[in-house]
Formats: sequence, structure tokens, C-alpha cells
Amino acid sequence: MMLLDRFMEKGRSFLGCKYPIMCGAMTWVSDPNLVS
Repeated sequence: MMLLDRFMEKGRSFLGCKYPIMCGAMTWVSDPNLVS
């Protein structure tokens, strides 16, 4: 678990929470045809 904690430390300090989890639910919007 220490390795995971080390990976999440930057996000933890940026977001100010214990578990910095960000989801990409709207990533389909980034299709070039939709945003052009």
C-alpha cells in the first residue's frame, strides 16, 4: 500500500482529500468531430 500512497500523494495534496480519484466519464466528448 505504501507504493500506492506514494503515487497518490500529488493528487491528494492538490485535491485536498484522502483518495484522489478522478473519473473520465465525459471523455467521449473529446472526439475531434464533436469539438471542431
